[in-house]
Amino acid sequence: MEMLAGTAEGGFGAMEKGAVFGGKGLTVRITRLARLDTGNESTAHRASLVAQRSDGAERRFEGVWNCGP
Repeated sequence: MEMLAGTAEGGFGAMEKGAVFGGKGLTVRITRLARLDTGNESTAHRASLVAQRSDGAERRFEGVWNCGP
């Protein structure tokens, strides 16, 4: 387990478009892709998460980036 902190300015609102988080030897980048219809006021997008270690190792995951109630 590793604690990560957002690296972009703008606070919580900046995460609506994706985000970059960093920690000791690890960077996690979330890229927002196509919007999904949620049927309510929340927003959801297909998303890609890339986790990069400082030694160059990288893992990619596909999923959903959801913001809202």
